[in-house]
Amino acid sequence: MMCLARSRAVLSVIALAPVLFTSCGLLGHKRIGLKRGDHPGMPTLLVASKEQLIKSVADYYEPIHSFSIEARLVVSTGSLYKGEIKDYSETQAFIDFRKPSDIHVVGLLPIVGSTGLNMVSDGKTFKVSIPPTSHFYEGDNNAPASSTNKYENIRPEMFLAAMLIKPVGLENEIVIKVDDLTEEYAYYQLEIERKSPEGEIQPFRRITFDRVNLYIIEEREYAPDGSIVSMSHYGDWTKYNDVRFPNHIDISRPKEDIGIELNITKMEMNVPIPDTKFVLTKPEGFELKIIGKPSAEPPKGSK
Repeated sequence: MMCLARSRAVLSVIALAPVLFTSCGLLGHKRIGLKRGDHPGMPTLLVASKEQLIKSVADYYEPIHSFSIEARLVVSTGSLYKGEIKDYSETQAFIDFRKPSDIHVVGLLPIVGSTGLNMVSDGKTFKVSIPPTSHFYEGDNNAPASSTNKYENIRPEMFLAAMLIKPVGLENEIVIKVDDLTEEYAYYQLEIERKSPEGEIQPFRRITFDRVNLYIIEEREYAPDGSIVSMSHYGDWTKYNDVRFPNHIDISRPKEDIGIELNITKMEMNVPIPDTKFVLTKPEGFELKIIGKPSAEPPKGSK
């Protein structure tokens, strides 16, 4: 189970003007070890049924109603398949969420601290403002990421899909439990498939649990053809207001050539979030670009 790790670099303010973040390097994801790593020696493995694992996913998702987060953020671009990764320096981010699908993400420019990225989504449409380039994007969440400028492909849904691991076992889902065990690691995996309208079985998601503590350490999302849409790795699970949440989230989006790393520094769980947090208007003088279906009005808060 591999992902990209990002090294840090400091660039000049001038170099930061046209882009949001910058640095370079590769990142490695450490697997949970039975003989080394985070679990020294040979730890006792926990046993869980498929039904218990399905319930544990629901137990993670259901208590989360809203949150307000401060985090250290790294965004990288490049192809996972070609091994061409460009890393971007660590900066500050602020994320507000409210169920079912309202999210607001702000990323600051490194060093200067001004806003480099501001975006909202209501689960169907999105709006993204990039002040350094005076560009404003809006459109449908399902619109394909086709821009050669990777920053035009960053959407708030990328954050939300990784941060909230949704429950398993809907009516049209087929769930298979797999035991993955070697001398170096021990995992349970829930392989989740869906039936297409034509009755074809298609891959959908895979959730991986560490058998030492049964914490979720990875979720993968697949396109119907089996290609990877998103890989999210989780670590440093912590309780906030009696709700478990991972402090470290590492996201890879191969189709968009985007990587996102979040390290939470402050969390307010299940706090009121005002409607105004989820409204974003185009600043005067910004160039508007429509991606997919344009939204008819600013995203509104959940009812």
